[in-house]
Amino acid sequence: MPIIHDKRKIDGYLYPKHESIGLQFYYDSRFIPLISNEDMARINLYLNQNFVEKNAGNFKAYDVTDNVFLTPSFEEVDMKLNKAILTRRTKRNFQNVMLSKEEISNLICLTYGIHQQRYIHFDKPDGTEVKHYMRTVPSPGALYPLELYVVINNVQDIPKGLYHYHIMDKKLELLKSGDMTEDLNKIYDERSEQINNASAVIITTGIFERVIEKYGERGWRFLFLEAGHLNQNMALVSTALNIGIHHIGGGYDNLISEFLGIDGIQEGPLYTAYIGK
Repeated sequence: MPIIHDKRKIDGYLYPKHESIGLQFYYDSRFIPLISNEDMARINLYLNQNFVEKNAGNFKAYDVTDNVFLTPSFEEVDMKLNKAILTRRTKRNFQNVMLSKEEISNLICLTYGIHQQRYIHFDKPDGTEVKHYMRTVPSPGALYPLELYVVINNVQDIPKGLYHYHIMDKKLELLKSGDMTEDLNKIYDERSEQINNASAVIITTGIFERVIEKYGERGWRFLFLEAGHLNQNMALVSTALNIGIHHIGGGYDNLISEFLGIDGIQEGPLYTAYIGK
């Protein structure tokens, strides 16, 4: 256990200082009964119409011309939930089998797609309301801070390349074309056989300000929790589709950010999954 350097108390609550940055984060992101006026103002800001309007369509979009529209067919996913939970496994030996476009579409759209439109009403004479798009995972304040990037290696009717998932239009936006396995092998050291034989690689990132603006330091916990919700969805859906999946928590973060074209400061990588059969 890391050494506690300082057992400070503020208003009767313990604020220890640890050598471990992980434990320090845990203590510094706690909620306590005595929340400052600044924290309350930030949290209550969500009730403000301008804030809700700004965050109602939290998704990233690229100005690109090459797009692949996904073709989900959810009625094809009919495995019972208990069977998906009990038969989920981590697959380590992929055979470079081509996935269908429908399979990858179902996987992506069920993992983090929009499933409901909700209207938020404000108590104003003009009956102002804001349309909010609900996704397939629980999210703090329905702020949805995550984004998905998809490397296509062997999927029917989708050229090889790096794509971003445009959630509103159910499409993949092409960011880089061509074989990405060499780049991925540099990022995920010593996993070349899995990468070379996977049909796709899905990388989850977080746009931090979406949750930090409202929840402050606590927002970091919410961000990581949502990444877990999303990737458990991905694991269960892949099982229901008879697609193998291997989640990876490693990889060189700075190289992932460079590969995706993000700064690693306002948006950063959180989780990776290899997909295939």
